[in-house]
Amino acid sequence: MAKSGQGKFSIGNPGNGTIGHLAFELLARNTGAPMQGVPYKGDIPALTDLIGNSVQGVIAPITAFIPYIKDGRIKGLAVTSKQRYPGTPNVPTAIEQGVDLDASVWFAIAGPAGVPRNVVDTVNREVNVILQSKEGRETLEQFGALVGGGSPEDLGKLMADESAKWKRIIESANIRLD
Repeated sequence: MAKSGQGKFSIGNPGNGTIGHLAFELLARNTGAPMQGVPYKGDIPALTDLIGNSVQGVIAPITAFIPYIKDGRIKGLAVTSKQRYPGTPNVPTAIEQGVDLDASVWFAIAGPAGVPRNVVDTVNREVNVILQSKEGRETLEQFGALVGGGSPEDLGKLMADESAKWKRIIESANIRLD
């Protein structure tokens, strides 16, 4: 839509420096489409303006959108993760639509430096069991989480890759916190 060049195209986000803001910058960079980012003070004000047609799009956590998608007040255009979100299975990923956009929020479990490796391995094993259980997956999906899991080494690689990606975006967009 933004590439059509049919007037101003503005996309709201939950605030300066949020993942929604960074995802907008990544979207703008990767598509080259003319669009304006509009930072709000949270998801709800951005969604209110989307429903009121003050902005043409919003990038925010999927859980903020679900009630409005389900009641028809907004249309889900894309999710920014690599896979579709189970709570909105009819909303395709940006990648499925040919847009190079992977902006997922992830959570990790950490401990103090020097935790013995056997403790790390035990916690990791037990957490992975929970993440792979039906109950564990369903519980986390209610909060908008796409369940992953893996090893401490997988987490280290993810952290390094994500840090490098977002550092490039922050620097190229000259993002400064308020």
